[in-house]
Amino acid sequence: MRDLILVPIYYRKTKEEDWWLGNNRLYWDRDEYIDYFWDSGEREFPKVVNDKPIPEYIRYETYTDEGCVEKRKNVVDGKDLTYFLAGDIHKIPDNLDICLWNKAILAFLKNLPKDNIVVMEWH
Repeated sequence: MRDLILVPIYYRKTKEEDWWLGNNRLYWDRDEYIDYFWDSGEREFPKVVNDKPIPEYIRYETYTDEGCVEKRKNVVDGKDLTYFLAGDIHKIPDNLDICLWNKAILAFLKNLPKDNIVVMEWH
């Protein structure tokens, strides 16, 4: 099974580039509802996010102990990082029997603007 970090994006466009800064990282507690975010092949729940690869012209960075670091690939499989729009989260039912941490993550994402970008980092 994979672990998932959901990263709502603070978007910044400069003269030189489009830049996505992942300064808030939401660590999804591992459970069976992670299927809403990826196609496991052994699906119990339907995938609801319409994820797409981060475009080549976007520089995506996150904070680390060493400062801002650009990321393009998932640690778990080396595939390109993907993103979805926060509005996709509204397709996930509110009455799931999940841990309070994951309920808080869903509530946070559901309160973002529907066009807010959320990057998925798998590890």
